[in-house]
Amino acid sequence: MKQRLHPDQVLLRVRQPDEIFAGRRGAAEVIIVQPEIASLAQAHALAGQLVEQVAHDGIAFAALYSSDLLRARQTAEVIAQHLGLPIQLDARLREVNLGVWEGMLGDEVALRYVAELDERRRDPVHSRPPQGETVFELAARVGQALDDIAQAHPHANVIVVSHGLAIAAVLCLANGRPLEQVFAQIPDNAAPQIITWWGHHPASCKP
Repeated sequence: MKQRLHPDQVLLRVRQPDEIFAGRRGAAEVIIVQPEIASLAQAHALAGQLVEQVAHDGIAFAALYSSDLLRARQTAEVIAQHLGLPIQLDARLREVNLGVWEGMLGDEVALRYVAELDERRRDPVHSRPPQGETVFELAARVGQALDDIAQAHPHANVIVVSHGLAIAAVLCLANGRPLEQVFAQIPDNAAPQIITWWGHHPASCKP
């Protein structure tokens, strides 16, 4: 029987991006001057659900981790206010680095980088945006972050606030799915994903 060594983790994708930046690509941090009220309300509603779980289901959370990018921090701050947990930032939980595609609209990328997008469709795991990061590299760094979080909180429940493709990579690793399916695993914004993390190893995402 496989021994459970790692905690349950609730993975949260950051709140809905502000309208002015909707559709733009990548992990680049942009200072948002006037955050969309509906987005913050979404984060508060999510935090309320977690508080309800604590009160009614007896679920206790040992820690709250977050990507250090702005929208993730904002979401984590709302959750921290409701649950009384300190936020521990980890840059390894950032979204995939899309290099020169950062901040570009999808239509703009499609017009200017036809060959690169064709390669991305052919090999979604190992293709690299110009000056960017592969899905394989993303999965390796996020998986290592969760390994370290699990080692710090054995047999405990933790909350991790991250981004769409980063969480999708974790879901593939946790559920034994090939990374080629990663784009189909991207969750909705602020939709909790509950996993049991058994530990990541580079062999889990073979090159």
